[in-house]
Amino acid sequence: MIANRTCVISSTWEKGAGKPGTSQGPTRVLSLFESLGFSFEQTIEIRSNDESVDEFSSSATQSNAEFNPIRHGQALTEHCIRLSSEVEECTVNGMHSLILSGDHSNAIGSVSGLCRALGGEHLGVIWIDAHLDLHSPFTTPSGNIHGMSVNALLEDDNQESAIHTLKEEEISIWKAIKKIKNGKPANCILPEHLIFIGTRSYEEQEWKIIQKHNILVITKEEIEAHGIQWMLKTVNERLERCLYRYVSFDVDSLDSSISSATGTPEANGLDLPTAKALLQALWNHPRTVSMEITEFNPSLPQPEKLEAALLECFNGIDRQ
Repeated sequence: MIANRTCVISSTWEKGAGKPGTSQGPTRVLSLFESLGFSFEQTIEIRSNDESVDEFSSSATQSNAEFNPIRHGQALTEHCIRLSSEVEECTVNGMHSLILSGDHSNAIGSVSGLCRALGGEHLGVIWIDAHLDLHSPFTTPSGNIHGMSVNALLEDDNQESAIHTLKEEEISIWKAIKKIKNGKPANCILPEHLIFIGTRSYEEQEWKIIQKHNILVITKEEIEAHGIQWMLKTVNERLERCLYRYVSFDVDSLDSSISSATGTPEANGLDLPTAKALLQALWNHPRTVSMEITEFNPSLPQPEKLEAALLECFNGIDRQ
């Protein structure tokens, strides 16, 4: 990614998650890039229009009768349509995109915009995250759509593992989310062109999709055993057929000792040297057309520790 041919898209949507505060993340992360001397061609802000959306609530506070398996789905759809249009326009105009988003459900809009812009070319997706985000409304334990982002893009509802029966309205909303790609087929993103890195927290239903499609998951333990160069070589070989790459970096992929300022921190995550080597290699790769940084929540404990880690990860990258 060449910085002066990159548009920055800040997207403040946060109600795909279970905790408030990630809407503050994009501005803080953009300030970090500016402090490192990055200069971007265009900066776009997409503010979420969610004043009418109800407050955050956890599944633990909901009864079975009121459980919503696709919380804020209609508002998310509207926001992601706007986001996808901006990503599509940047890409069509020959720019890369740096997407700074609130919660990870924004990726549905980002990737959909790329699929529309790339005209059917296969897109490689590198999902750096503590979680698989492979639930559907049929399997979700929470109803939070940031845990369904990858499923929406792959379009595998995993109904054989269903724990919920959806109402017609809920099915209609889920279909609308999957159609944000503007009718582009699911094979814009093939399972063999999807790679998870740093994943360590998931439910049985999600792992069944991994096994069903033989999706590659690279764990921290494998990186420690084989080295960073092995990891990068494995990624490049797996995505050899993909002319374009989308990199999504959820800050909870980092160890919880670094990333306490995120909604779902997990222990035993990536250390800082590994994350830095990975992100810089992916940023500089000629096929990377878009990178997302997501789920930074400055309202949670020790945001300064995570900011320092992000500064370290992107310090030294070509700014021009």
